[in-house]
Amino acid sequence: KVRRGWTKSYDVPFLLRFRGAKEKLSYTQFGPNGLQAEVACVSKFKSVELPLLRDYFSIPLDLDNFFAGNIAFGDGESNWDFLLHNPNGDFLRKEASAGFVQSAAGKRFEIVAVRGLKGQPDWMKELAVYGHEFHLDGRVVAAVSTVNKGTVWIDPELDGELKTVVAAVATGLLLRTGVEETAVDSLDS
Repeated sequence: KVRRGWTKSYDVPFLLRFRGAKEKLSYTQFGPNGLQAEVACVSKFKSVELPLLRDYFSIPLDLDNFFAGNIAFGDGESNWDFLLHNPNGDFLRKEASAGFVQSAAGKRFEIVAVRGLKGQPDWMKELAVYGHEFHLDGRVVAAVSTVNKGTVWIDPELDGELKTVVAAVATGLLLRTGVEETAVDSLDS
């Protein structure tokens, strides 16, 4: 069950404090061997208050196209934060989609945009983001396609917790409303 608008407060229990996020959702992610994690996500910020963003992305913080969240396992021991800048890729923007998922213990996935399909002309690769790859220790261990109904691939060799973490972020990416969809919806109103 997905809960949208899950918080009335603007202070959430993860690394990011935000003002005026237009999209909030939370859900329970189920993983292998009975693993279960509570996931909270926010996107479409008006502003962010975190120096880490400036350091990681080297971009001005007046952009409002971020997707962030927290993944908390029931044991209370394992906690993961994720942050993705420009998850849609946005048409012909210079800033690429990029981000990370990081545990409290310091384990980190890098998230890289997939901007083109095999055999596609190079000029088309600037038009959209088709999905994201998850890199761990320099290799691709998972991917999510965000076109059409979406598809998720996860390396079967990952342990249960890592599979659940990737699945949680992939679920959030598939559930979120694209910036372009929101712009079209507001024009129709």
